Amino acid sequence: MNFKFTTNDDFGNETRRILKLAGTPTTENSRIQETITLFETRTDGIYQTITSTRYNAAGTEIVQSSARLISESETIESKTISTDVRGNVSTAWTEFSGATIRLQKSQIPTATNVALTRIIDGFTTQQTDYAGTLVQYAREFQTGENAGMILTATDGRGNAT
Repeated sequence: MNFKFTTNDDFGNETRRILKLAGTPTTENSRIQETITLFETRTDGIYQTITSTRYNAAGTEIVQSSARLISESETIESKTISTDVRGNVSTAWTEFSGATIRLQKSQIPTATNVALTRIIDGFTTQQTDYAGTLVQYAREFQTGENAGMILTATDGRGNAT
């Protein structure tokens, strides 16, 4: 007996999954998940939005979604907007800031500040958290008998490790 049923759209994306726990599955007696994939144009580009709907034991909808920027942009490398089951929206994006500099930014609903990570040539040079605390990173290369690299992190109080 098959207890799991799936339905796919024309592109092969799963649109409905039913884990049958009763003779006739409903949202109240079986685990049902529905997924909608759509593409939409917003002010900063084209997004692929995936919305997932599940149901709790009482049959009430629990919805979460994630929108990912899929079009190219001159200023934004990537961007994701996530909405959790309580409706809280979090945004994470990476901006170009010169040929080798990337700025990773993140906004969460419980903070007024935007967290920022500055990356140069793949090396993180500074991070600012949601509280506004800045941590700076430096690296120093040594040659000769003691060849290697020294990494230094300086926190918001000026302590270096």
